[in-house]
Formats: sequence, C-alpha cells, structure tokens
Amino acid sequence: MDEAELVQRAQDGDEQSFAQLIESYRTRLLAFLTGRIPRTLKRKITAEDVFQEVSVTAHARLASFEYRGDGAFRAWLWQIAQLKLREAVRRFAGTAKRGGAAEISRGGRRDTGLFEAPQGTPSEYAMAGELEERVHQALGRLSDDYRAVLTLVRIEQQSLREAAVAMDKSYEATKKLYGRAVAALAHEITRGADA
Repeated sequence: MDEAELVQRAQDGDEQSFAQLIESYRTRLLAFLTGRIPRTLKRKITAEDVFQEVSVTAHARLASFEYRGDGAFRAWLWQIAQLKLREAVRRFAGTAKRGGAAEISRGGRRDTGLFEAPQGTPSEYAMAGELEERVHQALGRLSDDYRAVLTLVRIEQQSLREAAVAMDKSYEATKKLYGRAVAALAHEITRGADA
C-alpha cells in the first residue's frame, strides 16, 4: 500500500493505517529530533517524548492535511516535529524552570546526603504514571472533534480562539465543544478506573 492510500485510509478513521504511517517515519524522525535537542537540555527533553507529541498532534490534525504528492506527508510531519521541539525547548529553557545547564553529573556535585528528600513518594509517582496512562487511553476513546480540541488547548496550549481557527469553527462552538470534551474525558477516565 503506498503512502497516499495510507493517508487516505487514516483520514477515513483507520487507526492501523495512521500507526503504520507514523511508524514508517519513526527512526528517521527520532534521529532528526535527537540531533536538534540542545546539548544542555538532553537531560530534560528526549526525542521519544517529542515524537509522542508529534504523533498526537499529527493524529489530531490529520483531517486537515492535504496530500500533494510524494514527500508531502513527510514534510508536514517534520514541520510538526520542529514546532513540538521548539515548544519543548521553550518550556525548559525559556521559562523560570531550571534549565539543563544547571545539571551536574554524579561525582561532580556536593554530597547530597544532608539535603531533604523530594516531596513525592514512589507510590505517588506510580499513581501519577497510572493516571497519565488512563488519560492517554481515555483520549483514544473520544471522538475526533473532542480529541482535537483537547489536544489543541491542553497539549499545544493554544487559546480557545486559536483552537477555533485551527478547527475552522466559531469561537462559541469551540468553547462549547471544549466543555463537552472535558466532561467526556473525565467520564472516560472514571470509566477506565472502574474497569
């Protein structure tokens, strides 16, 4: 099956075709991302994390992608990758958070035995991981519109007005859609926890 057919099937809702498309670029995209993560942030940002964000964004925006021949999907995917990498770099280097440059390798730091332990316990971290997995699974069970608006607003941190433009909807319609999507996500998360 050629790429044009895979794209068409994925746009028609075939999740396996979408997964096949993304996986066909995985190795090259990871190499691309790895080579562009600033050395000082390699402890904070992994190519795999950015790749996951690229996959979620590509899935959410797939309906608006227009296949224009060989290389079109790859170029579109690489644009998303560059955007997601810039966002990750900004998140860790351009905010008040401690940048990766402050990291000191073992042996190069002072004795930390006298410092207070982190506030989170192993069980709290485990529970947070389980919740993250439930959220990811719940997102997958939502309709395309719900998943798209949640991705734009919560993952890409766009405003509702920006999301409305991206989804080609009115601001009011997007606001209502977002409210319904949040409620549906909460229901799916709860349903997943009860299963």
